[in-house]
Amino acid sequence: MAGSGVLSEAMQDELGGKVEPPFDIAIGGEDHDLSRRLVYEREYQRVKKRTTWYDHWAPPCATGSQALRGQRERSKDAPYGGYKVEGLVSPKVEEHSVLWTRVC
Repeated sequence: MAGSGVLSEAMQDELGGKVEPPFDIAIGGEDHDLSRRLVYEREYQRVKKRTTWYDHWAPPCATGSQALRGQRERSKDAPYGGYKVEGLVSPKVEEHSVLWTRVC
């Protein structure tokens, strides 16, 4: 979710030692999977201690990025997702909604 860490590196240059490394499941595996309750709770408690000035988490963009054009499952008109049939939301949108809420 934090990608290659370019933003974290820039913040490190600007702020010094109080910047956490990028937090991404692709980098840290299950230990960085915020959809897992234990990982989320651990990070939540760490953030509450305010030991850093900057943490970078980004929600997955696979359901809402404008780059997906006609394939995205969220839009300005349907920010919570949905298909053409009213009320149906894919499991991927539900999972991403949890992550979007946790990182914002």
